[in-house]
Amino acid sequence: MDLINIKSPVDLKGLSLAELTDLTAQARQALMTKVSEHGGHVGPPMGVAEMIMALHYVFNSPVDKIVYDVSHQSYVHKMVTGRALAFLDHDHYDDVTGYTDPTESEHDFFNIGHTSTSISLASGLATARDLKGDSENIIAIIGDGSLSGGEAFEGLDYAATLDSNMIIIVNDNDQSIAENHGGLYRGLRELRESNGESSNNIFKALGLDYRFVADGNDLEILIDVFKDVKDIDHPIVLHIVTQKGKGYAIAEQNKEAFHWTMPFNLVTGKPKHVDNGPSYAGAIADYLMEQIKADPTVVTIIAGTPVGFGFVPDWRKAAGKQYIDVGIAEEHAVAMSSSIAKNGGSITQDALAELVDQSHGYPYFIQQFGRDAWDCASAGNITQDDVRVGVTLGWEELNRGFYMTRWNRATESEKHYLVAVADLMSEEEGDSVPVSEVSSRMKSITTSLSARRASLIEKGVLYSPAYGRIAFTVPGMDRFIKRSAQ
Repeated sequence: MDLINIKSPVDLKGLSLAELTDLTAQARQALMTKVSEHGGHVGPPMGVAEMIMALHYVFNSPVDKIVYDVSHQSYVHKMVTGRALAFLDHDHYDDVTGYTDPTESEHDFFNIGHTSTSISLASGLATARDLKGDSENIIAIIGDGSLSGGEAFEGLDYAATLDSNMIIIVNDNDQSIAENHGGLYRGLRELRESNGESSNNIFKALGLDYRFVADGNDLEILIDVFKDVKDIDHPIVLHIVTQKGKGYAIAEQNKEAFHWTMPFNLVTGKPKHVDNGPSYAGAIADYLMEQIKADPTVVTIIAGTPVGFGFVPDWRKAAGKQYIDVGIAEEHAVAMSSSIAKNGGSITQDALAELVDQSHGYPYFIQQFGRDAWDCASAGNITQDDVRVGVTLGWEELNRGFYMTRWNRATESEKHYLVAVADLMSEEEGDSVPVSEVSSRMKSITTSLSARRASLIEKGVLYSPAYGRIAFTVPGMDRFIKRSAQ
C-alpha cells in the first residue's frame, strides 16, 4: 500500500502488520523529506509515527476523538487522514499547517499551537459525550515536556473524577524543546527505570489507572495495548516511552537542535542556509551574560524556549543558577519574576509572546508586571533600573490573530502597562535597530513612562513601566502593533 493512496483511517483497517510497518516507514521518509526542504518540526512527529499509525488502526476517528497537545506531533496523523499529498508533493507543502486545524479535516478537533491543553480539551469532549449518552473513545496525547504546564495538572486532576472512558497518552521522550526541568521529571525517570513500578507515581496518586509501555516505537506492542484499552469504562494513563527523532539518527543524537529546524541537508543534518552574521537573540544573550557576570543578583527566567533567546547549552551552563528554566509554565515564570524583583533581585523575564498570549501568562503579565509591580515601584521598593524585561513577539498566523484580539480588548488601564518602546526602533516605519546597536540601546533605556507614553504607543514593543529597563522586538513588529492598537 502506498501512502498516497491512504485517504482516511478506514484504509488502514485491513492492512497486515507488515504493511502497516512499511506504511510507517513511508510516512517517516515523507516527513523527513518535506521538513528538510521546507522546515518544520522533526523530533516530535518522528518519535510518534508508530503511535499514530497504531491509534488510527485500532480506533475509529473521527467518531473516536484524538486531541494532540501542541499538535506539532500530528504530521503522520495528517498523512493518514487524507492529507498525504501535502507531504509528498513540493507544490502542495503549504496546503496544511504544522498543527491540527479543523478547517483542514474532520479528524482535527481543535486549532492548537501551545502546550498543556490536551487533557482539559479531552475532558470537555468526554463530559459532553456523557451528557449526550454517547460512547466514543476520547484520547489525549501529551508529551512529557507539556506536563510542566499547570493546565496539564488541572486537566489530570479533573480527569481523575470521571467515571467514564478517557485515555490519556503520556508520550515520554525525556525531552521538552530542550532538557526537562522540574521535580515532576524525577518521578517520570523513576517510572522509566522501574518499568512503571515506582511508587513515585503522580498519576496513581491522583487516582488514575495507569499502564506503562517501555517501547513506544514497537508498532505491534502499541496495537495490542490500544486494543486492550479501547472502550475502557474509566480514565487511564498510558505512559509510553518513545525516542524523539526516531528513524533519523542525526535527530536522535541532537534532540534540541532538531526539535524544529529550518531546511537542512538530510545526509549531513547541516542547515541549507547559514547566516553567520549577528542575530537579535545573540545580542540579547551576550548582553544578559555581561549583566550576569557583573551582578550576582541578576537572573533570567525562561519558560521552556531557551534557544529562541540565544540561550544555547554553553550559555546556560555558564549562567549556572542565574538561569532558570521553569518548563512550559509562563504563569509561574511571570509571578515568580515579580516577587524576585520585590525582594531585591534583578530579573529578566524572557517569554515568546505567542506563548504568553495563548496561555494564562497574558493576564499574569498584566497583573504581575503591571499593577502589582507598578505599586511596588511607586512605593520606592524598586526602580526602573532594578528589573529588565524582554518580550519577543512571534508571527505565526494563529498567534497573530489571538494577540490582535487580546490587544483590542485590553482596557486603557492594561494598555498603560503594555505600551510600546520606541528606543529599539528607528524613526522609519518598519525599520528596526541594527543588531550591532541592540546592546547600547538596551543600556540607554531609562526614560520615564510619563514623559514618553504618547510617543511610545506609536512605535515598537510591549513594555512594563515598573520593570521598564529594556524590551526588544523583531523587524516589522511596530507595524503590527500599530494595526492592532487602531
